[in-house]
Amino acid sequence: GSGIDFFDTECAVEIEGEILSPSELVKLYEENKYIPLSDGTRAIIDKNFFLRLKRLLGKKQKDGTYKISFFDMPLVDGLINAKIDNAEKSSLPWQTFFSGFNSIQKEKILDLPVTQKLRDYQKYGLQWLSYLTKNNLGACLADDMGLGKTIQTISLLATAYSTGVSGTSIIIVPKSLIDNWLQELKKFAPDLSTYAYYGPERSIEEAKKHSIVLTTYAVARNDIETLQKEEFEFAVLDEVQQIKNTQSQSSKAVMLVNAKHRVALSGTPMENNLTELYSIFRFLNPAMFGSEGDFNRRYANPIQKDGDEDAAKELSAKIRPFILRRLKQEVAKELPDRTEQIMYVDMTAEQAALYEKQRLFYQNMIQGEIQKNGFEKAQFCILQGLTELRQIATVPESKTDGSIEGAKWESLMQTITELAASGHRCLVFSNFLASIDTMSERLSSSDIPHLVMTGATGNRAELVKKFQQDDTYKVFLMTLKTGGVGLNLTGADYVFILDPWWNRSAEQQAIDRTHRIGQTRSVFCYRLIARGTIEEKIMELQQKKSDLFSAIISSDGQQIKKLSEEDIDYLLRG
Repeated sequence: GSGIDFFDTECAVEIEGEILSPSELVKLYEENKYIPLSDGTRAIIDKNFFLRLKRLLGKKQKDGTYKISFFDMPLVDGLINAKIDNAEKSSLPWQTFFSGFNSIQKEKILDLPVTQKLRDYQKYGLQWLSYLTKNNLGACLADDMGLGKTIQTISLLATAYSTGVSGTSIIIVPKSLIDNWLQELKKFAPDLSTYAYYGPERSIEEAKKHSIVLTTYAVARNDIETLQKEEFEFAVLDEVQQIKNTQSQSSKAVMLVNAKHRVALSGTPMENNLTELYSIFRFLNPAMFGSEGDFNRRYANPIQKDGDEDAAKELSAKIRPFILRRLKQEVAKELPDRTEQIMYVDMTAEQAALYEKQRLFYQNMIQGEIQKNGFEKAQFCILQGLTELRQIATVPESKTDGSIEGAKWESLMQTITELAASGHRCLVFSNFLASIDTMSERLSSSDIPHLVMTGATGNRAELVKKFQQDDTYKVFLMTLKTGGVGLNLTGADYVFILDPWWNRSAEQQAIDRTHRIGQTRSVFCYRLIARGTIEEKIMELQQKKSDLFSAIISSDGQQIKKLSEEDIDYLLRG
């Protein structure tokens, strides 16, 4: 019998004519690692099969039955190799839904009520979004940055409102993207009435008079008591990694938004660990994984701690229908080439001596803290140490009142001066405000026109427009967090990342500010790495994070563990 999100399931296991309940099977196997039969023989069950069965069944209900999630039904098919003829197959709602993905492209697209013609892969994205929302299921559009997630989403909304939808939809975005979304909606779907629910004069009554309401995660968090009283048609979360921490107030707030249809957008749906993926699907399809504890037990712990490839394959298969990811090299082959290189820089003797002194200091302090209080309680101390070593590797001026200069500046300034003289334009990203300030001073001293954007910048849209339209400005300096999402900066063709961090996805987002649809020139990206420092080792850990992302979102590759005490020891070692 079926409920809304699950099937009540009665099942039995038959071995050599003997019938056992799943709970009996689990109990006997976990006690013996085999199943004792009544004739004295022992049935040996493949361990991987047993683990898959146990993950699938989850917790036993009080009446002895199990509830199997709607989202797990394809796994049941694969587990028992069910042979169901076509007539029976069509009568099962879950079979009809999952098999429907095979015919999405056959769905006719009406004349779209948007001003821009969609590319073929964008049309499929629209069809895919429409199919899931028509079936009242959440969808995560995770296309590579720069492939037009915004236009695909606007097309979905414009089509819905042109075919009968009449309520209000809400789009929640980072603060820096409010202006960008307003401009895109006006450009691509001018017939959709739009209201920015933002600023001190915001009014929910005024918002309800419009089709589309734009707001920020911060406003949604602060006004959730007001917003949760409304019934929205669509709830769209842009840069959904903003809710990756399930315990954050923003993550909890968006869960309270009532909407008939839910859509998430992100070029990096998972940056560091599987819990971030859980947070997204908790919003999209709350019944899909159950509680966070259930998710950790079934997937996160086996994959991240034990390297369980079967669990990784199951997770990948389970989310595949509800997450659409296309890469640039697959669908936008007309984009010009992108080249990524590393610029190694040798520290000055003074900088190297300071770095080694602080490395030894933090190595001893962190080891002592771990021994005294344990690895988990030493997190603040670890972060403090790693951050200071990164700063010394790039901008030692910030730790020495300017008495020691960073070695990266000379190399970077020489390169940018040559590029500017040749007509090229550059984006420069850093994690540290001190780096932005230092670089800005050097550019000003060299009479190189430039713009600066940080978290404190209020007129971001104006600065982006100025850079895109005025070739006078040769360099745009910005913090990685501020400039890494949602901006279109195709006016530049060179990108410099001053200081790497674990989050390779954030760096890729930064590069994709310029390597996106509309770019006509080849794009060159350089990461500046100080030799003999933590930065070299960070590059290796970035690859580990990239492997985890690829294994779950893109393919079924080898799994890796999360950052561990051994990783920290490796980073701090001389």
